[in-house]
Amino acid sequence: MLSNEIKDCIFKSMRKSPQIPVELIPMMFLLIFGILRTHAQNETNSTDLLLAPLPELLVGGDGSGISDASDWEQFRRDEILDLFTDHVYGRVPDSDVSITHHVKFMDRYALGGKAVMKEVELVVSNGSESMEITMLIYLPRESKGPAPLFLGLNFHGNHTIHSDPQITVKENWVINSNAIGVTEHSADERFRGARALRWPVDLILSRGYGLATICCADIDPDFDDGFKNGFHGLMDSQGETREKEAWGSIAAWAWGLSRAMDYFEIDADIDPERIAVIGHSRLGKTSMWAGAQDERFALVISNNSGCGGAALSRRGKGETVGKINTSFPHWFCDKFQDYNDNEAALPVDQHMLMALIAPRPLYVASAAEDLWADPYGEYLSLYHGSRAYDLYGNPSLEDDQIPEVDQPIRSGSLGYHVRSGKHDLTLYDWEQYLDFAEKQMPPVIEETEKFPVTQEWIEEHIKKSPPRLILTPEVEKVVREKLDQGEPITRRGYELLQRRAESILDLEPLTYEKTGRRLLGVSREALGRLTTLALVYRFDREDRYLKRLEQELMAVCLFADWNPSHFLDVAEMAAGIALALDWAGGACRPKWRNWPGCHWLRKPLNPALPPPPIISGSRPITIGTWYVTVDYLWQHLQFLRMSRSLLQPYSTRR
Repeated sequence: MLSNEIKDCIFKSMRKSPQIPVELIPMMFLLIFGILRTHAQNETNSTDLLLAPLPELLVGGDGSGISDASDWEQFRRDEILDLFTDHVYGRVPDSDVSITHHVKFMDRYALGGKAVMKEVELVVSNGSESMEITMLIYLPRESKGPAPLFLGLNFHGNHTIHSDPQITVKENWVINSNAIGVTEHSADERFRGARALRWPVDLILSRGYGLATICCADIDPDFDDGFKNGFHGLMDSQGETREKEAWGSIAAWAWGLSRAMDYFEIDADIDPERIAVIGHSRLGKTSMWAGAQDERFALVISNNSGCGGAALSRRGKGETVGKINTSFPHWFCDKFQDYNDNEAALPVDQHMLMALIAPRPLYVASAAEDLWADPYGEYLSLYHGSRAYDLYGNPSLEDDQIPEVDQPIRSGSLGYHVRSGKHDLTLYDWEQYLDFAEKQMPPVIEETEKFPVTQEWIEEHIKKSPPRLILTPEVEKVVREKLDQGEPITRRGYELLQRRAESILDLEPLTYEKTGRRLLGVSREALGRLTTLALVYRFDREDRYLKRLEQELMAVCLFADWNPSHFLDVAEMAAGIALALDWAGGACRPKWRNWPGCHWLRKPLNPALPPPPIISGSRPITIGTWYVTVDYLWQHLQFLRMSRSLLQPYSTRR
């Protein structure tokens, strides 16, 4: 956290105008409060003690110590696996089921030629009874050999993960969702692509990986009907009293993931040695249990899985054993209910589930606002479970304190991050998983130019309403609260902004005046004036600031150009207008709010577009695009400023 001395120093230095350019004051003001807000979020992670000591990971049932990988695999691993089977997830029954696979649809030029798309039918039969599971697969078409892939279950149907019209809509029972509008447990055409943000197919393919997914309801519909449907209805002995150790829905879903793995071993387009199993929420519990049992999975990923997944039960935070068994009694075996409000008697805890995955790569992710899943309990579980990785000579986690928000850590075969935001599977999460996978099971693909920011990424990360750029609703709320409370540091910083805004009112509007070949001085002054006026108006709502903001917008937009021969001059000007319109544009009169938008095309962008070549002799010459094609660090920084400015008209007009 920033000390009072540091904060006082910052604001003292801000009062000395020769040291801090005035055009940067608004950004510094917001930056400080962004830092303070991040620290406040970190403090929500409770670090209270456990309800009871954790079961010993490296001590066998007979009291003998486990000192190496051989002892672990020969004795302790199977003991722990049996304890989880009998006390938490349940035992899969012996049955005479048979499984057949067939590819019912394939397009080797799917998604505009980027992918090989398959729909595979897995038919599970037991005597005269059978059920069909449809698996959707996308593979990178440019892969040099069998492709690695991510396998995960989805909640609402395969057609929800992408807008591809070729994906079959199975009108089965699915989980309801207020977020995407699923009601009456109905899967239909309306929800095609509704969950695309959770499954960034284009990004995954561009990184050289495939994606396979199955709707969890295909395997076992997620409601408590006494285990009469799905795999339970097909495989359980009917008419007999159900044992307390009989399998629940999570075990059934995990068994289904292993049946998908069976198929990968016979598909020549897929590398069965490089399969990552991934899951979110209850399906993250599933991916953990599938990865613990089936050692064919090369990498295991848990996303916000909470109680019964990554979080320690003995923490007693968020969703506890008693709460989860009351709300979802069908997820686990009945034996698990013996530990409702009695976690100390449970012979295992989730750090031991982590250990079952050793020495294979394991990544666990939390979300800072997902307190129901207990982020700190998820991290502690990985920390304690990582001792099993020591047995294989792989580094364990050294620090029992949860990392900072949005600061991923990796230690050998282990990875973890706590993301800002709520319970969800986001593009940020996928980016970390793909980076981790590239180290643990790298893809083999043709070298092609890849653009990391997709429209999917922008759609997910951009705010739905202003303010969107630098200032966010969360930061604005914190600043307003501190101003209302009279907090001295905030008050001094804001008074500095107000004095700067007052001084602008006494100046003439900006004019087009170059210094030598540069317009940079005017561009930076515009950046400072526009952002200061917009920010002070946003907090004070005084019309004189708004009217002067409109005058300055008119002045710079009437310039003949923004000096496109120097990209920095253009980028600073475009950034200033974008921030001003984002912070205060909604209050401007329509003519002033909409008219400047057209200048994003004419002034910063048009000069960057390739003009028709000029024919000189026998050789075409292209002019005017040098700052688009050069490649050095300073130029990339200016591209970032230009990109930020373009988000404002994009978000307004989409």
